[in-house]
Amino acid sequence: MKFSEYCDMVENTEQEQQLFEFMRNDSNMQEAWTVMEKMQTMPVIGKIITALGELGDAESIAAFRQTEHYPHIMNFEFNFDPDKGDFSLAPSVEQQKIMKMVFAAIVAGIVLLVVCCKLRRRR
Repeated sequence: MKFSEYCDMVENTEQEQQLFEFMRNDSNMQEAWTVMEKMQTMPVIGKIITALGELGDAESIAAFRQTEHYPHIMNFEFNFDPDKGDFSLAPSVEQQKIMKMVFAAIVAGIVLLVVCCKLRRRR
């Protein structure tokens, strides 16, 4: 389910409090935060990681929705199971398609540069 749908479903419920308790108190999440803090300066991933950090620091989902970070993760696929301690955030199908197109464009550009360099050397 998308993160925005999850927010609609759990806002002002006990599940919302379980999510915040998990994000703030779980030992695995604390280890992940230490690793992710170093990645916040990366171009695309940094915005997503910063948004997750802000979610963990927010008072409620309603307060997080008011921040500038919410749009960065609102369309991501989100899964949280408090019983198992399972938390996952992944790009949605639409975002994966966009990522594939961007990657293909980058690869095509690199191939074009290599071909141009080879042709230029022959002259």
